[in-house]
Amino acid sequence: MTTPFDDVMQQIKVRGFHNHRLEDHSDVLSRGILHDIQERCAPFSADLAAGQIASWLNVRTPGRRGRKIDLLVGEPDDSGEPDLEKLRFCVENKSVVTAHRNRTNRFDDLELVLELLHHAKAEAVLVATVIVGVAERVLNVPEGIKPRFKKRPNEFAAQVVPRLSSGDQYLWEEFDFAIRAYPKTGVI
Repeated sequence: MTTPFDDVMQQIKVRGFHNHRLEDHSDVLSRGILHDIQERCAPFSADLAAGQIASWLNVRTPGRRGRKIDLLVGEPDDSGEPDLEKLRFCVENKSVVTAHRNRTNRFDDLELVLELLHHAKAEAVLVATVIVGVAERVLNVPEGIKPRFKKRPNEFAAQVVPRLSSGDQYLWEEFDFAIRAYPKTGVI
C-alpha cells in the first residue's frame, strides 16, 4: 500500500535533508500532500486544473507577526493572491524532533494559525502534520555538526550531506560529540 508520504520520504533521502525545520523540508511535505489530494480527489483536481482554485506555499498572514502558513488552497482574489475568505484548506507542518522541551510550542503555533484562519473563515480546515521524534538519541546535525563547518560549507556539502539519510552508521562515531540523548519519559 502506498501513502502520501512515500514520494516525500524518497525526496528527503535523495536530497539528504538534515534539518527538518527548514522551509524547503516543509515545502516538500506540503507538495506531497497536495499531490496526493489531486491524485485521489477528481473534483479537487478538476477545480485546480481549471484555475477555479490555486495553491500557494508560505503565505504571510495578516496580524500576529505576519506568520507564514505552509500551504493554502482556495480561490484566488482578483490579483491572483489567496483570498482567506475563500479557502478550501490549509496545511501547517510542525516538528517536535530534537527539542522536546519545546514540544508545546509547536502546538501553540498550530492553535494560533487555526485561530487566524477561523477569524477569516469559520469553517476553514487546517490540516496539520506533526513530526514527533521518539528516538532515545539524535545526531544533532544543525546545531552540533554544521557549525563546525561554518568556514568550510563546501566541505560540509560534499563530505557530510551525502551521508545523511543514507544509513551511514559511521556518522555516530565520527560526530559522537553531536549526539543528544533523551531519557525515556513516556511523555511526548
